[in-house]
Amino acid sequence: MIANITKLLGAESTVTGATTLSRATLVRVYNQTAGDVVVTIVTDDTSPITLTATVKGGTVEYFKKSPDSTIAAAAGLKMVAVGV
Repeated sequence: MIANITKLLGAESTVTGATTLSRATLVRVYNQTAGDVVVTIVTDDTSPITLTATVKGGTVEYFKKSPDSTIAAAAGLKMVAVGV
């Protein structure tokens, strides 16, 4: 039995600057470092809100966002747009 199925919508890449990741609405984030790294999402609302979360070293997290919201992180994280 297959535990998880992830539909890739692009190529995984290291992202350090703020990006919409091609207007992705679901983003897979892999922390390839041993340390914790903070991910920041800024909403695209008329009054933008900054949201942050910590991704533990060596783990994968998924973040849902609106197409125009940006996502950014420090070096060491790889991101890819995914679907379900």
